[in-house]
Amino acid sequence: MSIILDDAPAPGTPEWQRSITASKIPGILGVSPFDSPFAVWQKLAGRWEPEPVDKPIFRIGHLAERVMCEFWQEQKAREGERWRLNPGGEMVYQNPDLPFPHFVTLDRRAWKGGRRFRVLECKTTGWEGLRTWRRPDEPDSIPLNYHVQVQFQMGVSGIHEADVLVWLRGGDTIEIHHVTFDPELFTLIVAKCESFFQSVIDGTPPDLDDSTATYDAVRGLHPDVDEDADVQVPDVLARELWDAAAAEKAAKQRLTGAKTAVLDAMGNAKTALLGDQKVATRTPSRGAITLRISKPTQGKRRW
Repeated sequence: MSIILDDAPAPGTPEWQRSITASKIPGILGVSPFDSPFAVWQKLAGRWEPEPVDKPIFRIGHLAERVMCEFWQEQKAREGERWRLNPGGEMVYQNPDLPFPHFVTLDRRAWKGGRRFRVLECKTTGWEGLRTWRRPDEPDSIPLNYHVQVQFQMGVSGIHEADVLVWLRGGDTIEIHHVTFDPELFTLIVAKCESFFQSVIDGTPPDLDDSTATYDAVRGLHPDVDEDADVQVPDVLARELWDAAAAEKAAKQRLTGAKTAVLDAMGNAKTALLGDQKVATRTPSRGAITLRISKPTQGKRRW
């Protein structure tokens, strides 16, 4: 039975770090572009508390939630549905039946009639969103990391209707993506969370990986420098580091050469195309020209 928490810990606090929240689900499952199982494990174990990130895009995203939800409400009214928004803003739910510390924060809870509720989750994204989001009427329209996050929110809160609202930079509207609750997926997520939290209790972290999140976590675990200490590393590890550094240098040189050739082919043109796909764009920046490279569409949304 789900309950509403009126005194939930604030994001970034030690209690918040050591609880499984909806935002940690993609990292636990290994499907997050921003987090990793190793990094989430260290936070849950209380071994690493990353410095709070204060970027304008985060503040803008939080402020945009009200606009996005009111837009959603107006769209529903045009469709003949009168929904109301929870006047208190965010709502926090917990399900005491789950065997690990957790809670989920809903950006908004919408309701109509007697007891019909809907989760509203708001997202803002930069240009990369044009590649990772599909159109609302297409299958799997939202990125997988957000999909599993919303499934956990629905399962914990007991509200089995959800809309994800996304404001794409460069887009002329706020998109509404409906998400259907998948009880089997929620059961799998809960099972994974239970075993993951048990590994925290047992003190057995996941393996290292090559993600930036894991790199940042390892750096955070060892912030001090012992000037008198030396460590011998295995030959294979040293060779891998040297080979990777050399490959990075070669890749940067190759990229510079390719950019030079494309710029030369473009002349004064703004955009380079391959058929109907955008390859690159020339934009003025501080008195010079910058080449912005577009990724291949590969079946994602086309513009």
